[in-house]
Formats: sequence, C-alpha cells, structure tokens
Amino acid sequence: MKRVWNIVGRVAVWVVLVAILVAAGLLHHKNEQGRKVEQFRVVVTDSTKLSMITAAELAEIVADEGLNPVGRPIDSIGLLAINNLAEEQSLVAEARTFVNYDNVVTLEVEQREPVVRFVLEGGYDFYATADLHILPVRNQGAIDLPIVTGDFAPPFERGFEGNLRALIRATEKNSDKNYIFIRKLTNFVRYTEQSPEIKGKIVQIVLSQRGKGAHRTTTVELIPRQGNYVVSLGELDNVKDKLDRWQRFVAAQVASLDGGTLLLEYDGQAVWRPAPEPKTKKGKK
Repeated sequence: MKRVWNIVGRVAVWVVLVAILVAAGLLHHKNEQGRKVEQFRVVVTDSTKLSMITAAELAEIVADEGLNPVGRPIDSIGLLAINNLAEEQSLVAEARTFVNYDNVVTLEVEQREPVVRFVLEGGYDFYATADLHILPVRNQGAIDLPIVTGDFAPPFERGFEGNLRALIRATEKNSDKNYIFIRKLTNFVRYTEQSPEIKGKIVQIVLSQRGKGAHRTTTVELIPRQGNYVVSLGELDNVKDKLDRWQRFVAAQVASLDGGTLLLEYDGQAVWRPAPEPKTKKGKK
C-alpha cells in the first residue's frame, strides 16, 4: 500500500510540473503577442576591413521588400525571410537574424572578400573572390588589390554577378578554357598573397592571348610594385618555380631593373632583356 501511495505521489508531482510548464508557455506566448519590434538594427561585422556593402543599403533592401519589422508583433516577424534576403545579395557571404528581449531585431552580415580586380578590354570591371564569386565594383572606397588588365574574355556577360562555379555547371561549360584560366589565375593571386616572399609585391597582372581556337593560350606578365620593369611568366604553369627564380634574380642584383623585362617562361632560366635604346633622330645636313 505504501508503494502505491509513493507512485501516486510521484505522478501528482509530474502533473503539477507539467501544468506549471504549460501555464508558463501560455503566459510567454501571451506576452510575445503583446510585444512589438521597436528597432531594426543592421550590423556589418567586418565593416572596418571592407566596404563592399553598407548597413544602410541592407536596411533599405529589407524595407523595399516589405520586411521591415519595426512596429510589428514579434511573433509575426519573418526572421528567416529577412535572413534569406540578405544572403541573396552577391556581396553578402553570411547573415544571422535574431530578436532580443529589448524588442530589437538585429541583422548581422559578413561581406564577401575579393582577392583580385579585373579591368579588361571590352568593358569588363569586376572583383573575384577566392571561391569564384563575381562581385560588382562600387564606389564604396578603394580596395588595395592586384589588378588584372589586358586581352581576355571572361566566360560570362558584362554585368554578371554571383557564383561563377554554379553558372559554369548550369551552362555545362566546365571545360571552357577561359573559365579554367580565370580559376587558375584567382588561385595564383591567392597563392601570392599568402606567400611571405611575394605578398604585396604585385600591383598589376597583364594578360595577352596568343593563337586561335583550340590553340589559343593566355600569357601573363606581372608589374611589380617596386622597380620599373616587367616580369614575363608566359603561361600560368610552374608558378612557384617561376616566382622563386624572380626572387633569386632580384636578390642577385645582376641588372638595374629599370625599363627591361625579366623572362621566366623558359624552364629553369631567368633571362633579362633590357629596354631598347631610344632611337635618335639624325640631324639634317
């Protein structure tokens, strides 16, 4: 009999606890229904390092889509919709949206970080990230990046922005030579920026295309940040060896590095080609 009463007592305790939890839940829900959003705050977490998109622009995008939560009941806010909208922006890498007990909805975003800028013939002007997102160039402040110029046709139309890998997969152009090259070039820039010996030493990369059709290749020249000369890599292969030869040649101080070209496209060689002497006009007799 005593055991039966113990069981009954335990059941009664659990019933009371469940009733308390249900009552608390109902009270919380009622309180939530009465709460309204007093402020919508947008925070760009890496704004001191980058200025690709501003908090004001994101707030305007949210408002234009009719998702500004200010004045709305908290339990009716589409936090996921706001978050998805932010992450749909090509300049946004990641977003997080939440509400706190001060009735403030916060949208935190992290920007995509470009590693190189392309300014090419044909009116192309865009950034590329390490994971091949193509980003527009905007007047939000200068970004100190290597600039790629010259004769090269990207595998997309002018004005494209978004995930290049996804575009190439969708169009079944994974074997496109120019796509393969832009992928290699972006990896090359990333490698140079991670190398203690090369980081910050390249200010411009100049592209030239040789040949036609299946025999077309793209060659690369580097414009160093210091010195008045050109480093010719040829095709973008064996880059570590070529960059090592460049550094050894500079350290050896065998040339003045003024106005000439350092040829590295030949295996194991570093050939210095001085600038041609200026032609002098013959005087009239």
